[in-house]
Amino acid sequence: MKILVAIILTATASHALAFDADALTQSNRELAAQKAQKPAWKIKQEAEDAEIKIKSFDPSTAGRTAIIFATQIDEITPRTAMVTVLYRDTPCSLPFADAKHLRAGETLYGRALVPACWGRLVSPLNDEIVIITKFGDRRHDSLINYAEMRILPDGSGRFIKSAYSSDDYRRNVDAYHKALR
Repeated sequence: MKILVAIILTATASHALAFDADALTQSNRELAAQKAQKPAWKIKQEAEDAEIKIKSFDPSTAGRTAIIFATQIDEITPRTAMVTVLYRDTPCSLPFADAKHLRAGETLYGRALVPACWGRLVSPLNDEIVIITKFGDRRHDSLINYAEMRILPDGSGRFIKSAYSSDDYRRNVDAYHKALR
């Protein structure tokens, strides 16, 4: 019986030594590379999305400062990453009631940035805004997620600072707490 167990253990050990880990590793890397590649339809859609966003760029906004929400905030944020662009110095020109109290902006609607208006809401932290598209859709947001940027001639934005800093947050929380006492 001991001889039978020894033969089985020897056979198992020799089989384990014959296993090629490099081939399995290579196979896994190839599989991961295939999964990492974007399908052709996704590449085409991203190119179309970028073209649509660039078409909506108004060159007269170059050089102006705007409050921007984007999928990525870098030193230079491309127009294609922008989701919302809010202008502080431009009054709302859309036909809304009380539009005179709002500012102009652009926000993502489907695949394109469309004209919108925005304004601040009364909130304890003074960070809440409302954004209304030209189609009448509205959403509430917080300036905590936005950055102040200078619009460049190609439509991208150069980072200046956060639109709502942690100092603003602390100052407003303290003021809110004091008001409740």
